[in-house]
Amino acid sequence: MGMGTGQVFVQRNVGNLATHKDMNCMSCLEYAITALKVKHIIICGHYNCGAVRAALELPCKTAGLVNLWIQDIRDVRDKHVEELMSLQTTEERWEKLVELNIMQQVFNVCTSPVVQQAWDFGQPLSIHGLVYSLKDGLLKQLTEPIISRVCGCSHER
Repeated sequence: MGMGTGQVFVQRNVGNLATHKDMNCMSCLEYAITALKVKHIIICGHYNCGAVRAALELPCKTAGLVNLWIQDIRDVRDKHVEELMSLQTTEERWEKLVELNIMQQVFNVCTSPVVQQAWDFGQPLSIHGLVYSLKDGLLKQLTEPIISRVCGCSHER
């Protein structure tokens, strides 16, 4: 990223989830926006994500608490089941679900109260949706930077 120590504030979890009910994630988001005044929030997943793979498989074979955690990814899967089933291979469905999951997390961050409030007050804040490829080390941009709450469709140019 070309940045020095302390210039990036990171919050990570299994499946790259940013749900409103995850108080750790929402607390980190609030601190980053209100105290650190970050200008860019990057929601970044990665291809070959094990949590997304587990959410793709039916019946559920994932044991323990992670099974509960990835339910949000299963909800994304169910919402897009026709699109996913139209793909030829499990690998293609897996990659697509990774992307769809990141887009859902971008939506979750954009609709979070702290982001909405920052935009209401005119605070400069851009939300980015990216996916990282472990195969070639490249990032794929999934959405233009979202900079406004207006329909979630105002983008930096």
